[in-house]
Amino acid sequence: MKVDRKNRVLLMAAPQPDAVELVRKPLPVLGEGEALVRVEKAGICGTDLHIVGWNEWASKVYKPPFALGHELCGEICDIQGDADFRIGDRVSCETHLACGTCSQCVAGRGHTCIRLKTFSRIGAGAFCDYTAVPFPLLRKVPREVSDSVGACMEPLGISVRAATLAHNVAGSVLVSGCGPIGLFAVAALKALGAELIIASDLSKSRRKLALKAGARIAIDPREENPIETVQKETNGEGVGATIETSGASNAITAALQATAVGGTAVMAGLPAGAVSVDIAGQIVLREITLKGIYGRLLAETWDRTTSLLEAGLDISPLITDTYDLEDFEYAIQMARSGQSGKVVFDVRR
Repeated sequence: MKVDRKNRVLLMAAPQPDAVELVRKPLPVLGEGEALVRVEKAGICGTDLHIVGWNEWASKVYKPPFALGHELCGEICDIQGDADFRIGDRVSCETHLACGTCSQCVAGRGHTCIRLKTFSRIGAGAFCDYTAVPFPLLRKVPREVSDSVGACMEPLGISVRAATLAHNVAGSVLVSGCGPIGLFAVAALKALGAELIIASDLSKSRRKLALKAGARIAIDPREENPIETVQKETNGEGVGATIETSGASNAITAALQATAVGGTAVMAGLPAGAVSVDIAGQIVLREITLKGIYGRLLAETWDRTTSLLEAGLDISPLITDTYDLEDFEYAIQMARSGQSGKVVFDVRR
């Protein structure tokens, strides 16, 4: 395959907010066990926004300069070593690189590996023309899946995992927070056959997207009490499960209160700081099961996500904004606005 020597890379250039630069760099030099991927589409993640904003978490974890982005769909154009992949394969990318030998990995929990490495910290990035990806992180994209959806398979996997956990224990689910993870969770719940999906978000445009994705009701928590709405729709019992994706403390409290006695609360959002929770009143006495979600099960979730996509799960209406890589400032602004669905870069455009 012909490789264009041009390689634009979007860098976090300095340890300060919005220090983002688009630069030209040489093509990555492949190590053994790596593939060179020509990026077609790349998604902006909430993690990217935390990094660009250079919050306290980002300043502790990252050391600029480094390449941004980790959600991608592209085509393999070179391979170094023996692999179950070929030049020309369309691929997406898992972001968690597990050691395979620690107690977590042996227990099938590679995503919480004690020696976990992440794609964004390996340094290759996804907001670029070409990136180097270790073989264990590559995932094939089904032929019928578009590049834009392929670039969203990694975050979609988080949503599918959360939705599967919720759907396995309940027919009624509240999705709190309708950013991309929440919207994808609504779509996944619908595909899984959930009987009642209630969504909650401050943004009118995102509530509309949630309804399009399959929610029966979309609540603005500033205008109506989500607890009362849930009680009304469930004959006073509450939903069997909640999926909380916003990380907002008041939303977490409301999600717990909306969960039925004996129900399950799936926590997929990252609060900015500590959150005060009434453990006795909201969890212990009501026998609520609290489940945290961090990433995907490295094989099972990808297989499940691929199966759902092949069976007809369509998240393309939730990918609302596409930008050229050169327009990164506008793309970041849109992703930060809280009004969009998923924002992606069209790298080849």
